[in-house]
Amino acid sequence: MRDWRRKAFPNKLVHHGSYFTSKIEPEMKVWKRLVSVTFGNEEFTERWRSTFLNDFEGKLKKEKPMHQIEIYCDKIEEVGKTSPYFCNSLEKCALEAVTAICQDKSNLHELLKNHDFSKFGKLMSVIVLKSWPKNSDGQYVEGEELVMEHLLSWPMAISIFRVQDANGALINRLTDEAKERMEVASSAFCSVAKKFINGKIQIKTLNQILERKKEFTELLKIDDLCDDGRCQDGDAMKRLLRWREEEVEAIVNDKKMVEGLLIFCHKLQEYLKIDVRELQYKNQQNIDQMTLDDFMEVHRLDHDSSETGEVTYFNLCDDTRQMASSLHAIRDSYIFTMCWENQAKELSLNQLDTDETEPKPERDTEVYTLDLIHSEIFQSCNDNYRRIYESLRSGTISLEEVDRIFEAYKDKYKDMEKDLKIMRRINSSDDGRWIKRRIQQIQQYHDLHLALESAKVIMDVRETICPQGDFKVLQTLLDMVSWKNSHFTKVILVQYIKHFYALRKKGAI
Repeated sequence: MRDWRRKAFPNKLVHHGSYFTSKIEPEMKVWKRLVSVTFGNEEFTERWRSTFLNDFEGKLKKEKPMHQIEIYCDKIEEVGKTSPYFCNSLEKCALEAVTAICQDKSNLHELLKNHDFSKFGKLMSVIVLKSWPKNSDGQYVEGEELVMEHLLSWPMAISIFRVQDANGALINRLTDEAKERMEVASSAFCSVAKKFINGKIQIKTLNQILERKKEFTELLKIDDLCDDGRCQDGDAMKRLLRWREEEVEAIVNDKKMVEGLLIFCHKLQEYLKIDVRELQYKNQQNIDQMTLDDFMEVHRLDHDSSETGEVTYFNLCDDTRQMASSLHAIRDSYIFTMCWENQAKELSLNQLDTDETEPKPERDTEVYTLDLIHSEIFQSCNDNYRRIYESLRSGTISLEEVDRIFEAYKDKYKDMEKDLKIMRRINSSDDGRWIKRRIQQIQQYHDLHLALESAKVIMDVRETICPQGDFKVLQTLLDMVSWKNSHFTKVILVQYIKHFYALRKKGAI
């Protein structure tokens, strides 16, 4: 009989990768007949039935897990009425297939869309339990944060909750363990949805939502998961999501500004006594563990004002905020950092001079708070930085400043270009076309300076050993050195380069 069955149905149940009920119907009838046969001897009947059930399960397990579940969904009700033994084998294979297919969530998601799983409590229970993540101890994860992370990244969540929402009887068909997981999921999502609306939501959880806005919005529409009627208003939820995204972005931007401000403040510690402890403490807090309303007055669907969405947590006054924003824009500038440290050195020297003239009991080192850093250091540095920028852009920078500012950039002209590109950020209308030309002129000046130094050395040698020859060119270079030195603070870079080329054109050099 087994040989006949193999010859009669040699092919797989599912042909060419597509499942059709009509294709497997004839073979399914034969299987049902075979396992339904009874004999006078009960032991023989049991062995017969067991043999063919094992054969059927073996053949069914050769199919893809998704096809095994499709066959189960299509045939289980019919088979359950006529052949309980055959029904058990179908369910056994389907449950094993679910365990495998839970690793490939996209396929199971499609199945949930195409089949009414509310009839299949055991299968749904396995789906719920096998998909639920576990911790290192093998226990199901708990807590709003971890449960939300699971729900938002679990493609079947929307389908499963929709099945439950459309047919409340599903929950009663689940195993006790699966019921508990569903209740944990519902409770966690409902709580988070409420916090999302009122703004008392943890930043880490909010970021999870913003990364999966589509999934979150779909889950909000399910009645059992949100008891606030506004969750059903798609436009309102989109508006609230946009607000929450803007609020998180504002927090991230302010934190970056504060971190940059603190870095610049710490550069001052070598020269001055500073006090930024309050800001430093706030910056050190883990913002992921804080709630959105810790940082600001949040937007609300039923109330809005001009102050909502503005970060107040760091308690920055207008001047400090403007300083922090400016420093963030030019944080990588070597030139500004040099101005910043030079200003601190100057203030430090002034303090030393003052201390020496005061009686010892009255000496008290000034403490620089953020207000004082802004008024005494930032404003002066910013004015000086802008003055350097304007002189560079116009070409009116003096040789004295070129030597002082750009000495460190000799043979590092790519780095200079980066710094000047940072510098032009202070003027939004500056297209930066002047930068390459100015760098070229500074490089020419450096090269010329080297030539002048070499000329001086050669002329010194001439004085020592009195060689014969024409030294007019070298003398001209030395005359340039003398002219430069006598007008050092006034000589402008562009004029100096032009003067050199004019001499060379006359043949003097």
